[in-house]
Parts: sequence; structure tokens; C-alpha cells
Amino acid sequence: MCTDAPCAAVCPTGACYMDTTAGITKINADKCIGCKECAMACPFGVINMHYKTGKAFKCDLCEGRDAGPVCADWCPSGAITYTSPTVAFKAKRRAKLMERLEAAKAGEEG
Repeated sequence: MCTDAPCAAVCPTGACYMDTTAGITKINADKCIGCKECAMACPFGVINMHYKTGKAFKCDLCEGRDAGPVCADWCPSGAITYTSPTVAFKAKRRAKLMERLEAAKAGEEG
């Protein structure tokens, strides 16, 4: 889940875009021209090119499945987990606020 999607920024047709509702980057195969710009720009290497169509594709986190991605359910070691964007956002915000609180406490003591 990108907060800043360089793949979307470099896509010349708008096929690669950030879906702010879902919190993920998506690819519209109908708009994709197969230029590979998005794949090269992705810092995580999650965008691939389809061997038959030559168009970009990536995981959509099993969009529409209420239980989240199937890979997280079936991962035998538990290495793959899924947290909803809302939960992940709250955890990140909480960590940032704790960091600020600690910095403020350190400033008061010094």
C-alpha cells in the first residue's frame, strides 16, 4: 500500500492510478500501452508485465473479498498478513504521536 505512488506519476496514459478509497495502486489494463514505465518506477517491484498481453499487472489484494487476500489465509508460515488500510493508518498515526510525545518529554527535561 503506497502513500506516494511513483508508478502512477510516470504512467503516460493514466492506466496506473492510486485508488484512495481502497488505499492501493491499481492498473486499468484497457488503458495500459505496455510501456513498462510503471514497472521501472515501482520501488517495491510488484508490477509485472503479462507474458501474453504485454500489459502491466499487479496484485489487487483480492479486491471485493471481504476476508482480505487469499495468500494471507493460505501462507503456511504466517509470513504474509493483511491489515486493513484503516487499521494500518491508525497504527502508523499512533506510532507517530508516541514519537512526538517522547520528543516533547525529552525537550521538557532538558
